[in-house]
Amino acid sequence: MFGGNFFGPFKGDVMKISSGPKSVRLHLNRFAIAAMLVGVGLLALAWPAEAEIVYTPVKVTILGNGSITLDLNNDGVTDFTISAYYGQCFDLHLYWGAVDETPAPNNGVIVDPLAEGDQIGPSETYNGSKLQLAYESAPRVVVCGPPGHSGSWWGKSGYLGLMFQIDGGTYYGWARLSVDQGPRFTVKLTGYAYETIRGMPIDAGQTTEAYFKITASPTSATVSPGQSTTSTLTLTPVFGFSGTVALTCKVPSGKGLSCEVSPSSVTLDGTNPATTTLSINTSSSTSAGTYKINARGNSGTIAHGTTFTLTVQ
Repeated sequence: MFGGNFFGPFKGDVMKISSGPKSVRLHLNRFAIAAMLVGVGLLALAWPAEAEIVYTPVKVTILGNGSITLDLNNDGVTDFTISAYYGQCFDLHLYWGAVDETPAPNNGVIVDPLAEGDQIGPSETYNGSKLQLAYESAPRVVVCGPPGHSGSWWGKSGYLGLMFQIDGGTYYGWARLSVDQGPRFTVKLTGYAYETIRGMPIDAGQTTEAYFKITASPTSATVSPGQSTTSTLTLTPVFGFSGTVALTCKVPSGKGLSCEVSPSSVTLDGTNPATTTLSINTSSSTSAGTYKINARGNSGTIAHGTTFTLTVQ
């Protein structure tokens, strides 16, 4: 849940809200992490079998003056407030602006913008007091305050790492923000999420269950009829995916083509990528043309793939 209010009035200041919050609950099967948290006493004995990430996509823009209040778990308690200010210095044609973040008591944020995939959890450092994300005075003169601009979010987009309290327990989440260059700052919030298991980390941008990605290198080749080629398939765990992935490939039928993936399965440990080889064979009957060869990995209900482009000439 979020809310907005204005500081002002200031002529021309706007707060635009569209496509309001629509809560989306997406499950993560992370038994091992939950069990580990039980071992160190961070979960109650009756801990849930599935972790759950609650993701709320929103589109909120502050232009000039206004604020956004974040209630991550929709319990009616404001967890964080993000405010933008814009004003004129005395009677001069000089302006200043700022963007601040204020956490509720015992909450905190990671100061610098995070990239997608960065971890937010108990090993990170959080600022528990009011934080100026961005500041600028223009023209850059001392009469408006400190000249120039400052703040780690000035002209930046990224993820704000969040640590907050629910019933005395510590939880982690993120908010996706962009802050332009001031002094009349435009601040955009485009989504936020939190992990519902007490003490469990979340990755910046994480909204869905753990999975894996498949990439091919090279992604294409050119051969003559009767020749073969290979490509290395790299499987990379995302959001801590671990498990065995079975691999298959498919070529267009009736074209004198065949393919094989070796080894035909790999096991991912949640951190490190694994590789396998895609081999593609043509025959003397293969006609000149461009063909798409699909490589696919399956692990339970999770399936992802990639495409290799073969040109025969």
